[in-house]
Amino acid sequence: SVAVLFFAWWRVGKQNDVQLGLLAVFFLIGGLLGVLFSLVLELPEELSWLQLSPACNMMRIPMTTYCNSFAAATWILTPGLVEETGKAVWLFFRLRRSTQDLPGSCCFGCFPARRNFDCGCWYKLASTPYHVFLCALASGAGFESLENIKYVFFNSSAISHLKDPDARSTLLTIAVARSATSSLHMVWTGLIGLGLARRLFLPEAQQPSLPIVILPSIILHGLFDYAIAALSQVEASEQSGVIDKEEEGGLIAFFFSLFLLASLGSCCFLCVLTGLRSRCSGGSCCCAPGFFEKRYKET
Repeated sequence: SVAVLFFAWWRVGKQNDVQLGLLAVFFLIGGLLGVLFSLVLELPEELSWLQLSPACNMMRIPMTTYCNSFAAATWILTPGLVEETGKAVWLFFRLRRSTQDLPGSCCFGCFPARRNFDCGCWYKLASTPYHVFLCALASGAGFESLENIKYVFFNSSAISHLKDPDARSTLLTIAVARSATSSLHMVWTGLIGLGLARRLFLPEAQQPSLPIVILPSIILHGLFDYAIAALSQVEASEQSGVIDKEEEGGLIAFFFSLFLLASLGSCCFLCVLTGLRSRCSGGSCCCAPGFFEKRYKET
């Protein structure tokens, strides 16, 4: 995640005077406050779903139309909504386009918010769209880094049996799986960052509404998690007689396609938005210099 963040900064941040210290601040904010926000809200929500529907919930998904619809909704409304909000809310609260956009006070009116008395420099100036976009990527990178530590070292009982070769193998498997998919947190937060940049830097007529900014990432995140959970439940439904062997194959293909759409589709979408073009269209890599102006201000 740090390598991806540095690549994006090198491509569009360095030339636009985006300071690495600013990205470090949002890396820590996304990791510490973002994960704390999610931990506080996700657990009660998951328990509520479990009490509401013991036979069909986020982790128990019989392969029926109703249960799959309900499970997809719960995954979108729990990790999708909570985690994407936990990562992105600090962008909306902290970034301002100029000093004229600073409020008169902060911390519920307890402190002034200008010059040297900025609540410990709570507000940060984002003078270009690339400041907003890179801060979003940094927040997602911080969140995924801390979440990876949680999954590998705290959500696995293998950590207490490190002398066991099987336990070490389990930890390695978890680490590899997390490294392969956790960068999606950066992608989804990056999409929100691009939407926020459009709200801050485009004329009012071109500014997207708040739901358009945040809903795509929430839905894609929720569907990604739902596809993984549902894939793990297909075999159990076949063994219990809920579906037959032919339906099992079809459902596996469907959920795997949904997994690819939510993961690779999200990555491709962000790459195209940030300037990825084929050779036939001029050829350019993602995070192309000037991509924001070329895509939005010249249209």
